[in-house]
Amino acid sequence: MFIFAHSLLAFCVGFALMAVSDALMSGTDEAMIYDTNKALGDEKNSLSNLGKYFSAKRIFKIITPLLAVLIAGNLRDEQFVTLLIIDSLAGIAAIILGLFLTEPEHYLKIEKMEAGVFKDAINIFKKNPELLRVITGKVLFFMANFAIWRISSEMFRNNGVAVIMIGVANSLYSLVVFFVNRLTGKLGMGEKIYIWINRFGDLTLGCILLMAVNQIWWKNGYLGLGLFCGVVIFESSRWPLFSELFNRVSHSYNRATVLSLSNLLKSILEIPTMLLCAIFVGWGYQYLLLWCGGLALTATIFFRVKNNPEEKVISNQAF
Repeated sequence: MFIFAHSLLAFCVGFALMAVSDALMSGTDEAMIYDTNKALGDEKNSLSNLGKYFSAKRIFKIITPLLAVLIAGNLRDEQFVTLLIIDSLAGIAAIILGLFLTEPEHYLKIEKMEAGVFKDAINIFKKNPELLRVITGKVLFFMANFAIWRISSEMFRNNGVAVIMIGVANSLYSLVVFFVNRLTGKLGMGEKIYIWINRFGDLTLGCILLMAVNQIWWKNGYLGLGLFCGVVIFESSRWPLFSELFNRVSHSYNRATVLSLSNLLKSILEIPTMLLCAIFVGWGYQYLLLWCGGLALTATIFFRVKNNPEEKVISNQAF
């Protein structure tokens, strides 16, 4: 769609199709990995496999940013079309590979199925209000990271950073996230999942606040770029941990629905948040960074994950 898009309406249609695609896939991939581990009797390694999955999503991102700046270094239309064609071919290859996936066994409870998958997923949130609080905290951090990412390239270019260095930084943080996610299980994070989520959150908040300070007083492009890499690395390192957490509290037949509901909350909160971000970036990059710092600070103070899993913050009944 984007290859032939030459108007705002065409771009809107393209983004709408992307949103539908994301909504349909949301939660199913992570649920499939967790259910496969369960079917194979290998639940103890589910976090390791989820970490490998999230790291696999970074493989091409290690190479493509450098490839993108080399192909589209002059920001011409034909250069962007070349990138879109490459992206389309990769998508076609992914669809073909997906045809060879095998659906794992699901553990069904007839009375729950009769009540409705969506309704039962909602009941999980009602019985575990702490789960909704945890999801809100995750979403706030994600929106802060996402908002900064959307304006990062233009901000760094205005602060004197070469386009090639922005590409190198993107490849570098993707490489680091790849290794961190891949080693999530081996580093013992599953035993202290709550502590690691909070630890990575604190580091993300620190990097965002330092980015705001830098933009207000120094406007050092390369310092800001380094801090931005920290934001992406620390926030992205939380995702396999959250996935493990949400998979544990859901049932086999509604696991994808529970994961999708967390993304639904993200989509709802994104509407006012992104509109405010558009206003703040019009005033200046520093205001957007302060707003994102406020989102992360709110998550840290009011939606912090409790460290002790023995407090039964989230019920173990569905593990």
